[in-house]
Amino acid sequence: IDRDLQLAQRAILYFDEVLQSHPNSEFGAKAKDFKIKALSMLASKENYIAHFYFIRDFYGSALSRYEEIIKNYPEQNLMTEALYGAAVSAYETKEFPKAKEYYQTLIIDYPNSREASKARSKLGSKL
Repeated sequence: IDRDLQLAQRAILYFDEVLQSHPNSEFGAKAKDFKIKALSMLASKENYIAHFYFIRDFYGSALSRYEEIIKNYPEQNLMTEALYGAAVSAYETKEFPKAKEYYQTLIIDYPNSREASKARSKLGSKL
């Protein structure tokens, strides 16, 4: 997580080229697997940084990182954590429309998640 992952970002472009050129080949299958691993590494690093800011009450910085996860890594199993962090961070920075949007998305799309429960307790009566 503490490594520079710019090479992973560049590698994804090459994996996409292979997938486009040889989608049904052995190379296409390997490129798909490696792309998934690279995206997972990038998403995990973004989440680590967002959490670092969040627990230190740097909500503006945390919010931008959580928004990156929501926008760029929706399939990385971090969505509930990112939506919760974004909702709380937006609320704490007084960006109430954003807080409400992230809160509602979390509650509607992931109603039984641990993060939805935490959000209801922390933000439910405030939004």
